[in-house]
Amino acid sequence: MEQRILFVDDDPNVLAGYQRQLRKDYTIEIALGAERAIELIKNSGTFAVLVSDMRMPQIDGVQLLKWVREHSPDTVRVMLTGYADQSTAIKAINEGHIFRFLTKPCDPETFSSTIKAALEQNRLITAESELLQKTLMGAIGTLTDLLSISDPAVFGRSYALRSRCRESAAKVGIQNVWQLELAALLMRI
Repeated sequence: MEQRILFVDDDPNVLAGYQRQLRKDYTIEIALGAERAIELIKNSGTFAVLVSDMRMPQIDGVQLLKWVREHSPDTVRVMLTGYADQSTAIKAINEGHIFRFLTKPCDPETFSSTIKAALEQNRLITAESELLQKTLMGAIGTLTDLLSISDPAVFGRSYALRSRCRESAAKVGIQNVWQLELAALLMRI
């Protein structure tokens, strides 16, 4: 799966610099300001890594990182700022739950190693999540197999309800449909 990186800053020259430096090695998207970043995440899905400036108009970097943590928790968050005072760092860490805090200007080697580490962190997060989901689904599969053997009529009703839950969730835009499907399949246990 392709790991995309989103860079957010209010300076188009800084964003162009990121693109020039990293475009050969990574899939990069840029957002001029936090509002554009939120729009991109809403419309084009999850990014593996988000690198954000701190001081931007309307929505600052900490507010953006907080929003990303709530709406895209697997995205690894990095703060890159020219204003490296202690209160900024504390807010970024405590509220944005960042992976790394970098200061501008950042030397290319440190910047590149941070991007690599953040991508690896994202890979680990998503691999763990996938493993847990597969393990859970395997256990659920076993339970539903037992239910289908012990009482086929009940299993049939649970299976039909699961299908209706999936259809209803799609209509109202529920993201974690598997939770509803799981509840439907296990409702008689």
